[in-house]
Amino acid sequence: MFKKRISMLLVALILPFGMISTPSASTVDSPTIEEPPQDTIETPDETAETGNEIVGTEEVPNPAPTEETAEAAVPEEPTTETEQEDTILEPDAITEKNETESSPTSPPAPKTNESKPATKNLKASKPDADIVYASDFDNQQWLINEIARQIPSKTIGSTLTFGDLKQITTINLSNINGSIPSGIEYLTELSSLSLRGYGITGSLPASIGSLSKLTTINIGETSLSGQLPVSLGNLSNLTTLSLYDNLITGEIPKELANATNLKSIYLVESQLSGELPKELATLPQLESLNLAFNELSGAIPVEFASAPSLEMFYLNSNKLTGIIPDAITQSSLTFKFSNNQLSANNANSLTLTNTDGSARYTNTFVTNYQLASKTTIPTTTHSTVIKPFDSTSNSYFDLHYLNQSTRGTLQSAHTYKIINQDTQEVMYDGPANKDVSFTQSESADYFIIMDDAVGNSHNTTSVSVQVSILELGNMPDSINFGTHKITSTTQLYKPTEDWSIQVNDTRATKTPWRLSVATPSKMQSSSGHTLSEGLIYKAENGTETTLTNQYLDVYQYTPNSTDTQVNITWPENAGIFLKVKAGEGYAESYSGELDWTLTDAP
Repeated sequence: MFKKRISMLLVALILPFGMISTPSASTVDSPTIEEPPQDTIETPDETAETGNEIVGTEEVPNPAPTEETAEAAVPEEPTTETEQEDTILEPDAITEKNETESSPTSPPAPKTNESKPATKNLKASKPDADIVYASDFDNQQWLINEIARQIPSKTIGSTLTFGDLKQITTINLSNINGSIPSGIEYLTELSSLSLRGYGITGSLPASIGSLSKLTTINIGETSLSGQLPVSLGNLSNLTTLSLYDNLITGEIPKELANATNLKSIYLVESQLSGELPKELATLPQLESLNLAFNELSGAIPVEFASAPSLEMFYLNSNKLTGIIPDAITQSSLTFKFSNNQLSANNANSLTLTNTDGSARYTNTFVTNYQLASKTTIPTTTHSTVIKPFDSTSNSYFDLHYLNQSTRGTLQSAHTYKIINQDTQEVMYDGPANKDVSFTQSESADYFIIMDDAVGNSHNTTSVSVQVSILELGNMPDSINFGTHKITSTTQLYKPTEDWSIQVNDTRATKTPWRLSVATPSKMQSSSGHTLSEGLIYKAENGTETTLTNQYLDVYQYTPNSTDTQVNITWPENAGIFLKVKAGEGYAESYSGELDWTLTDAP
């Protein structure tokens, strides 16, 4: 409901009748009843306004998850089934079969002497002649059994020495239980470590970085957790690092770039997070980098476009954002970036598949992801504080992405540029932040560009913030009923000038409305004389209704979808009139007020 008051002034003289003026709540200038040769007196107008409106919001369904394929740097026969769309191939190193692996036919674990001398050497590097005890390997039975199998002539805790451990150069086991002990560092000649089995728990010990002869680490299908040790960068002879289908978390250490002989890095199906270290692009012999099915975030470093030996670069199914560097999209690399919130400025000109036919950009903003938002946001005030990222605000833009009809949540690393299309002013440029706000006057259209990908329509959307108001617009400050002589009969006076009331309707959904009027008090002179009826409303059929402090409907309207402004007028014989009964007039000025109310209901 919208109210507006016009103050109305009536001036009366003894012989001539006066005028009534009506300001914005409508000032009514009542006729001046004047006595010659006296002049007409007019009093000031008054105006007051209030108004309100209610709007609603809308919800959309949650997105369905997507699936993707991780491919190994060094293919091998598949050993497990996954729910991914494609098979995950494991590195060749893990296919090496050890004919004497732990099995039901393996010899029983040797007896060990757990009584250790008090003077046991606790240093990482132990004299070759020192006896090896089970506790040196944290009593991990799987490793104790393997040592016994490879060096059957010696007994742990009795005759086996640290020098004897130099005979062990390869460990290739599956279906084992336990953890990898820090004492693995005592296998100083170990060159290949291949382990499988979901019974493997714990984390990769930092001491593994002291095994300078290691060329292959191949550990997969385990419950290994924790973070990758920085010490992996110490392995100067390491050529293959394969850790897949694990529970490893944390960031990829940039120190891994110090292992300069690495040719293949295969860290797939874990929970690695953080940004992709650009330092890995400096590895001189790195041919294959597969980091698929993790939780890596941020942008793809452009440095990988110039990695000296890189041929295969898989980052599919992560949480990467930003623009894919042109230097990478235009390179000869075989790469997969699918299932990431990545984009490209030149999306329409990109080659979407590798030479082998595999997809490069499925489920990205290069192909089938589309930035989306609310299309229209109604506001009930002319000056509005816009909070585009605050979900509790009526002006929330609700930015998200659509994969066809499926809704998805945007990663927090995205940036957004919000431009007022009417003024071309940049209202905001940065990441989503619920505290961001700006003020707009009247209706405005906004253009949003995500990640500054101005050349990709998939990264853009538009929001129209519309003032959705039903309100009284322009109307006279006063209504003048002129100056008249007092007569011996009742007189009805119309305003001296034509006047109208404007109704503004910017509501998105139009509904019928009505205009009502009331007068809070009778027309009164400066000395306290009143007119018994004073202001009346006369309908087109001639019916007269005296205006009181009870609202009277005087106009009803049903708008169409394009109506934004309606001017209300009355014909010559209808509208607001001044009624002066015989004998009521005094040589004074009379004033009064009209209250107009606009209601968005029939």
